Amino acid sequence: QLYKNPVVRPIVESLAVIPVARSESSLGFLTEEGMLNDLKTLTPLKSNDKIRIVHPFDFYQSGRWHEFQKLLFEKQIKLEWVVFSDRKTGKRLKIKEIPDVIYSEVMRDVDLAVSVAYAGGVDPETSHSTIEMRKAIAECNIELFQLKNVRIEGNHAVIDGKLGQYSVHLGSGIVHQIGNSMLFVVPVHSQHRGRIFLPFVDDDPKTAEIMSKILLFAEDTKIKDPNIITQIK
Repeated sequence: QLYKNPVVRPIVESLAVIPVARSESSLGFLTEEGMLNDLKTLTPLKSNDKIRIVHPFDFYQSGRWHEFQKLLFEKQIKLEWVVFSDRKTGKRLKIKEIPDVIYSEVMRDVDLAVSVAYAGGVDPETSHSTIEMRKAIAECNIELFQLKNVRIEGNHAVIDGKLGQYSVHLGSGIVHQIGNSMLFVVPVHSQHRGRIFLPFVDDDPKTAEIMSKILLFAEDTKIKDPNIITQIK
């Protein structure tokens, strides 16, 4: 019935769900035939089965976080968006109905929120969940970019370069040359970066910085910055 509704169907299709009465490993996406997981296994659902929307912790607890992230990337599924609504009626507004200055200021705030700010009193650079997320992102990018000389060890990405061996901390982004010292690498601000597509990296500047450093030192013979080369030598 949900799939027959043209408004509800696009929302339902992109939601990962989990049956309430089953094990935490039984999760997937709703289809007309049942629940389909990342392994293309179909689990039939009865009309009286209770389900709930999956929380990221459910992915982590199931041990299939990495697999579902790959699936979301392949299907290009996004669950977040920005909506403008009338404060009195709650009715959604079209962009042409929004004053230019208000639209500009709101979108600027949104950009700052997703790229700089974080909620709560825990620094995301040291939070366990953030590092787990970056591990999954790094593993996917290592596979997609076919980086044979990069591996994840604990909270670090270890890189076997041709000029040296390096480690990049997945929380702070600090780079060490193994057997030497910390390498001072200035991250380029997002407005000045080239448009390089990094899968799973949205507007979080720290995650983008870490992935860029991994790619940079994986091909250290192509580094042109004389300051970095001097530090390596």
